[in-house]
Parts: sequence; structure tokens; C-alpha cells
Amino acid sequence: MRRRAPAREPRLPLRKEFAPYIRQLVRLMQINDWRVWLAADDPPGDPKAMAAIEMTYGRRSARIWLSEAFLRDSPEEQRHTIVHELAHIFFAASEEIARTEMPDGAYQSWRLMHEYGVDAVADALAPRSEALIKLPRPRSSDQARP
Repeated sequence: MRRRAPAREPRLPLRKEFAPYIRQLVRLMQINDWRVWLAADDPPGDPKAMAAIEMTYGRRSARIWLSEAFLRDSPEEQRHTIVHELAHIFFAASEEIARTEMPDGAYQSWRLMHEYGVDAVADALAPRSEALIKLPRPRSSDQARP
């Protein structure tokens, strides 16, 4: 009697597979005057974060980190998370001023309010990007990881 091999679960996409998607979103969101790159080998510094962005406004550069939890998330949530992180770029100057000029307690309150606003932007933009740009798909476990 021949036995069927157990079904293999698809492998998660690698972080670096999101780089082309991020580049397309940068163009779509018209922030292509910024140099945005993906930290392909590292998760965010905060273990609770799905993703993170660090911006240098004066140099118009930003780096994005994606967590392991992000890689396991649904395509809708992945799309929302990346759009959310990129939306921070629109507010980079105000974020820099708030971070450097506000007293710590006031900054924490401002930051929470600001995150709600960035989420509202992502809520509006992320679903519209779905038809235009495709996310990386999980790979079959038969495909070797590079």
C-alpha cells in the first residue's frame, strides 16, 4: 500500500520579497523623492511591532523593518501595515519636530493621536492599492530558500 506524503505547509515569504512591492507603493503614493529601503534581514527593534520605519527628513531617506508576525499575517493586513509605515513619510517633518521639541509626556500623547491619524490614512489607501499591486505569495515548501 502506497502512502501519501503529508501535505506541506507553504513557506512564508522572505522579507526581501516585499522590496518590489514597497518600491511600487512609493511610486503610487508619490513619495518617490524619498529613498526607501527594506531592512531585509532584521526585524523591528521593538519585538511587539509588526513593522517599523525610521526616517531622516533632511536626507529624505527611510528604512522599513518587517517582523516575523508580519510575514504570517493576511495579505490585507500586510498591505495595511506597509501603507501605514509609508504614510509616516508624509508626516516626517512634524514627527521630527514633535520628537525633538515636545516634553516627553506631551510627546507620548501626541504620538498616540498621530498613530490614529496615520492609521486613518492607511485605512483609506491600502484597499485601493490591492488591485494595482500584488503582494508576494507564500512559496511552496518545495522551493529552496536562498
